[in-house]
Amino acid sequence: MLRFSIRELMVLTLAVSLGVAWFVDHRRLQGALVTTSEARDEAIADAKNERERQERLTKLVDEGLAEHGFKIELMCAGDSMIPRINKVYVEQRVP
Repeated sequence: MLRFSIRELMVLTLAVSLGVAWFVDHRRLQGALVTTSEARDEAIADAKNERERQERLTKLVDEGLAEHGFKIELMCAGDSMIPRINKVYVEQRVP
């Protein structure tokens, strides 16, 4: 018959509990890594879609303003760009 002292059982319990805790933490971190990777990919796709949407909107605004003889120009002001709307004078041809 096997005989174990209280000290040996406590060491065995400690070793098993540390192993289980490490395993659970490792699995949790892997799940967080996958979630973070998916979130990063989703954020990149959202940024790309937003940029395309802004480009389409800018094109529509430019075309709409051009129909009425206006043009948007961007001016640099330090680290930012400031839009400025200018009137475009088109020479009218006389037949």
